[in-house]
Amino acid sequence: QKSGVNWDGTNPVTDEFSHQAMLELIAMKLDINQSFLTGVFQQPSNNSTARQTRGLITAVTTNLQNASTVTPIAYTTATTGVFTVAAGTYVVGETIVLNTVVTNTEVAVDTPYCIVSTNGTTTFSVSATKGGAAITFAATGSGTLTAGVTVTDTLVGGLLQGIFDNGGLSDTETFTLFCNSAVKRALSVAYLKSYGAGYFVQSRTVGGLAVDTILTDFGTLNVVVDRQIPKHKMLAATLSEVSPVFLDIPDKGHLFVEPLAKVGAYEQAQIYGEIGLAYGAERHHGVLTNLAAF
Repeated sequence: QKSGVNWDGTNPVTDEFSHQAMLELIAMKLDINQSFLTGVFQQPSNNSTARQTRGLITAVTTNLQNASTVTPIAYTTATTGVFTVAAGTYVVGETIVLNTVVTNTEVAVDTPYCIVSTNGTTTFSVSATKGGAAITFAATGSGTLTAGVTVTDTLVGGLLQGIFDNGGLSDTETFTLFCNSAVKRALSVAYLKSYGAGYFVQSRTVGGLAVDTILTDFGTLNVVVDRQIPKHKMLAATLSEVSPVFLDIPDKGHLFVEPLAKVGAYEQAQIYGEIGLAYGAERHHGVLTNLAAF
């Protein structure tokens, strides 16, 4: 509090411990959001392994739709990072999604990569980000891949129809499409081309969240951009069926700060809470995957 210009008492932080706890709560909120989207369920037999909730994207099995209708293509890799496929036309900036990976631990399945250089149409290098450095490998490898598909109103309509036919979309007021930045831009272009400037209607607030809305064959739906949605996927969620579930600890509640042993001049504490996700019927939600991500 006596450092720099703070000597005059204008420092807004009057309690450093409370300030740090609040910053940790903000970070936890982002972690919880990601778990609710992509978490993998884990129910261990003892306390040596943490329990984990299943996220919405992981939960969807009935309405999991692949944007690509092409059979995954076999590839081989060189240690220089070069991918080689037997046929096709691959260009810089295009998305590829790896379906299977053999040997190469530097890349992962169900993950989008951006082509950053080519040598002809069937030989190319990739990066994890648009314009990033090309990935190289410790050894040669192989696997299968799929080219990412640009989202269209037809793809979105097919996803919504599948959800509707499986009993979902009964509450369009809370039905929401979640996507990352590139998919959101492509979605806007797709509906603008098909329906003109009237495809977006006035924004509204759902559960305290300001959302855009989009006019579809199945009603006016909400659209949210969330950077924690995988870049090559779109999630369609019936939010009226989604809610957090808290584990109450007797005499403490479901989220609390618990002091730890004091050592020297500093204070320590742990923030404790267990939060899971209730998502109702998984067939009332949907996921569109293998989309162009960059």
